[in-house]
Amino acid sequence: EVAEIEDVALRYLDFVKKAQVSSSRILVIGTGVVGHGLVDGLMKRGCSCVWAYHEHLPDVRPECASRIRVIRLGEMPEVLKDIDVVISAVPVEEPLLTRSCHTPMLNPKGTLFIDLGMPHNIDPALDGGSTVVVGLDELKNWIRQGNGTFSRADALCTQVLEEHREFYDRILSSIRGE
Repeated sequence: EVAEIEDVALRYLDFVKKAQVSSSRILVIGTGVVGHGLVDGLMKRGCSCVWAYHEHLPDVRPECASRIRVIRLGEMPEVLKDIDVVISAVPVEEPLLTRSCHTPMLNPKGTLFIDLGMPHNIDPALDGGSTVVVGLDELKNWIRQGNGTFSRADALCTQVLEEHREFYDRILSSIRGE
């Protein structure tokens, strides 16, 4: 199955947050193609979000304006304590959010970080306790486990066929008139 990375991230968010997605307080970092795809996907799910940009102010559709708060990257520390989920997809050389600088600013109830950056946008060292950091490798593994594809169903079907191979072979022989 081929999917855009923003679709995989949003499916993962749906999986982890279940029915709580629309009530989650979500920060999207990045206004490129992926950032736009994330925000569009969140709007389709009925979510509200904070959308952080560096240089390119995003063009927010009028019908979504009441559900999107646009901020500059420098304003992130002011909103982090109220955020449940951060999804980041920006081209940076160093992480935007680090353990040493941002841990005290995070939501005390916990934050899920979904890092779509390469290299990392989110310092993996932030992971721990009530803070969870999921990067591209974790998303790939999650998809491979069958949470977003048919691979688990395929593996189960193969297992069932192997367990009952003799029975199925007899049925096929009977149909063929052998």
